[in-house]
Amino acid sequence: MIKKVLMLLIFNSFLLSVENTGLFNEANEFYLKKDYEKSAELYEHLIENGYVNSQTFYNLGNSYFRLNKIGQAVWAYKSALKFSPRDKDIAHNLKIAEAQRTDRIVSPPLFILHDLYKKVKSSYTIFELSLLGGILFFILSLIWIVKKSFDLESKALKNILQLFFIITVFVHILIFDTISDIKKSEIEAVVIDKVNAMSSPSSGENKTLFYINEGTVVEVLDEKDQWMEIILIDGKRGWVSSNILRKMQ
Repeated sequence: MIKKVLMLLIFNSFLLSVENTGLFNEANEFYLKKDYEKSAELYEHLIENGYVNSQTFYNLGNSYFRLNKIGQAVWAYKSALKFSPRDKDIAHNLKIAEAQRTDRIVSPPLFILHDLYKKVKSSYTIFELSLLGGILFFILSLIWIVKKSFDLESKALKNILQLFFIITVFVHILIFDTISDIKKSEIEAVVIDKVNAMSSPSSGENKTLFYINEGTVVEVLDEKDQWMEIILIDGKRGWVSSNILRKMQ
């Protein structure tokens, strides 16, 4: 009985994979024909069905960019980078999309070492860092066991042990920092249409606080009815309609 259920699950998964691949190819054809509305629709359908990878998000971003939907394009490119953080094409297109925004909020400059640290961290997925951390920890443990088992006091071996220890600690710092970023991204969203940020989530005594352009990345602080309280990187806070925000995956 269990064997039959497993076979059925495998067969259904295969059919779903074939269907999604066919739909992905169909979306690509619409894109090549410059029917960007249809290609974006099909890529969105694939994502809803769980067919998520860097190529699907990247192609979706390209479709939205062609449609001049900068906010949606930024969201898609950022999602694609989570799967392929070292992909130069995705990073390049994201920069182009972000450059289309008017009145961009510029982050304060970082120290050189901090900037280098962020670049290293953003170049790897959490899976890659975890795998590297596990391998380094295994090698470090192996060196330590050999040293203790054979009572080796070689200066070279001691230096190697210290080097692997420092690298292992650094990689694990990256892992915990990346996990923190992943949790933070769960409350991040992209503004997909220009909007005024209001002083409260009500239609009564409500004042316009500031204007937000599409493509801006915000942090969601609170949700109330159809409103979300957001904060920008410069510290400005306000309430906007939830339908103009798209939360990061």
